[in-house]
Amino acid sequence: MELNTTILTAPPLDAATVVMLRDGPGGLQVLLMRRHQASNVLGGSYVFPGGKLDLEDQNPAWLQRLSQGSATLNQRLNEPDIPGERAAGLFVAAMREAYEECRVLLGCAPHAQTQAQALLQALRSGQSWHEAFAAQALALHTEPLLPWCRWITPRQASVTNKRFDTRFL
Repeated sequence: MELNTTILTAPPLDAATVVMLRDGPGGLQVLLMRRHQASNVLGGSYVFPGGKLDLEDQNPAWLQRLSQGSATLNQRLNEPDIPGERAAGLFVAAMREAYEECRVLLGCAPHAQTQAQALLQALRSGQSWHEAFAAQALALHTEPLLPWCRWITPRQASVTNKRFDTRFL
C-alpha cells in the first residue's frame, strides 16, 4: 500500500459503518470484511462493513419506514448541526451496507426471515437495495443500532485519496 502525501481539500463524504459483535464460544467475536484488492479505497484491508451515504438513503419515503423519526435519530447521533434527514439516512446507510457487504439483515424483526430471502432474490435479479426493501414492505427498526463514535479522515489521509466522515454504529 503506497502512502499518500497529498493534502485533500474536498470535504469528507458522509459514511456509516456497523461494528458487529457477539459472544462466541471462545469469547467476543468481531465481524470484519476484507476489501477487494482492486478497491480504490483501502484495497485488501480488513474493515467493518460500511460505506458512504447515498442520496437514496435520505429519501423522505424512508422516514415512514423507520421505527424512529429523524429528530430522534439526530438526537441519538448527538449531531445537532446536521439535518434530521441526513441523520436518519446514516442509519439507513449502515443497515444497507451491512446487507450489501455481508448479507446481515439489520433492523428487521426475527420473524422476517421469509422476507429476507425474498429480498435477496430481488437483489439477485438486479433491484437496488432500496427498491427490493420497499417491494417487501419491511420496516427498519433503528433501536438496535447504537451510535458509538465518529471518525473523520484527516486532510492528509495517508492511505487513501478520499476523505470520509464516518459514524460507527
